Amino acid sequence: MSTLLKVYLNEDHVGNLWLDNKNFCFRYVNLDTQPISLSLPVREEPYLADEARPYFANLLPEGDTRTLVEARLGTPRGDDFALLRVIGGDCAGAITLFPEEQIPFVDADYKELSNDELITLIKELPRNPLGAGRSEKVRLSLPGAQNKTTLYRKDGVYYEPENGAPSSHILKIPITQHDGIVDTVHNETFVMMLAKAVGLNVPDVEMVIIGEIPVFIIERYDRFIDNDMSLKRILQEDFCQLLGFDPCVKYQRQGGPSLEHCVEKVREHSSNITEDLDQLLKWVAFNVLIGNADAHAKNLSMIWGKTGIRLAPFYDLLSTSVYGDSHDKDFAMAIGRQYHTEQLTRDDWKTMAEYLDISPKLVAKSNAILLRDIELAIKMTLQEFNSRYGSNLTIDKIIEGVIDRKKLLMA
Repeated sequence: MSTLLKVYLNEDHVGNLWLDNKNFCFRYVNLDTQPISLSLPVREEPYLADEARPYFANLLPEGDTRTLVEARLGTPRGDDFALLRVIGGDCAGAITLFPEEQIPFVDADYKELSNDELITLIKELPRNPLGAGRSEKVRLSLPGAQNKTTLYRKDGVYYEPENGAPSSHILKIPITQHDGIVDTVHNETFVMMLAKAVGLNVPDVEMVIIGEIPVFIIERYDRFIDNDMSLKRILQEDFCQLLGFDPCVKYQRQGGPSLEHCVEKVREHSSNITEDLDQLLKWVAFNVLIGNADAHAKNLSMIWGKTGIRLAPFYDLLSTSVYGDSHDKDFAMAIGRQYHTEQLTRDDWKTMAEYLDISPKLVAKSNAILLRDIELAIKMTLQEFNSRYGSNLTIDKIIEGVIDRKKLLMA
C-alpha cells in the first residue's frame, strides 16, 4: 500500500502529500496551479518538517466525532494521515486526497437514496458520524465535532456522492450528550435565518424531519453549478488553515487565533476589504447578541471567487447560552482583552477597535445599526420560522437572551 496521497484541486492533480518520520511533507507537482492555501504558496521546494500539517489536519473531524470515525474505520487513534487516506475524498473547499494507486473521478457519480436508506443513514449518525465506512465509494470529511454528513440533493431527492463526486448540502442532527439530546437543530436554523435578516452573508438553510428526527440542512457555499450544469467545488480555507494553527488550538484562550489575526488576513488577502471588515464586525456583535461562545477561527473562512479572494459566508451560528451552565459562556475570541460576556463594556469595544486598527466610531456605528435592526429582524424571522416549523421553547429562550444582551453592544 502506497504511503503517498495525491492532492487534487477540483479534478487536477496539483501536489503530493507524504510522511517523513511522521512529519507531513507536501510538494506541488503543478507549478502553474493556484495555491491550495494562502499558507502554502506555490513553489518548487517541498514543504517539509510538518509545515503542511495544520492545513490538512483542519480538514478532519474533531473530538468524539473523530474518535467514532476512527473506531468505525479501524484507523490508528490520532493518525491524521491515515484518516485522510480513508475519508479525504470530499472535503471542505476544493481539495480532495486519494491514495496514489487510486484513479479518482473516472466513475464519479451519485447513488440515489431511498426514503428508508435516508432514514437509516440519519438515525445511525450518533453512532456513525459522517456515515463512515458505509461504502468504499463514499469518502467524505468535514471539520467540527457535530453529528453530520454530506449528500447531494436535487429536486428534493437525496444522493450519496461516490468516487470523488462533490456533495451539495450538509445535514446535521441534534447533538447527543451523556445527559440527553441538545436541541441544536431548531437553534441553528433560527439563528442562521436571523443572521440573514440582519444582513450577514450566510447560506440558505432549512429544517426537515427525517424519520422523526429534526435535521438542519445547509446549502454548501463552496460549491457551484458550472456552464455544463455540473456541480463543482470552490477553493476555501478556514482561518486556522490560513494562519497555520492546529485544530486543537482553535480557541484564542488555548493559544489559537485572535480577531486581530483574522482581520490582518482579511486586509492582506481580501479583494474587497471594506465590505469584508464590515461583515466581520457585524459577525462579532451578532455573536454577542445571540450568546454564541463558540465563534472561533475555524468558523471563519476565506473563499476564492470570480472577483478574487473574499471572506466566506458565515456558518455554525447558534446560541450556546440557552443551554445554561453546562456550556461555556465566555467568548472564543476576546473582544479587546475581554473574554467574559457579562463583563463586556464600552471600553472593551474601544480596545478591540484599537487592536484591529479600526476607528472606534466605526465600531460604534456598526453596533448601533445592528441594534436598530435586530428587533424587526426577530419579529420577521420568528413569523417565518413559526409558519414553517411551529413554535419552539428554545427559540423563545434565544429571543429573550438577545433582548437582554442588547446592552452589551452599547459601544
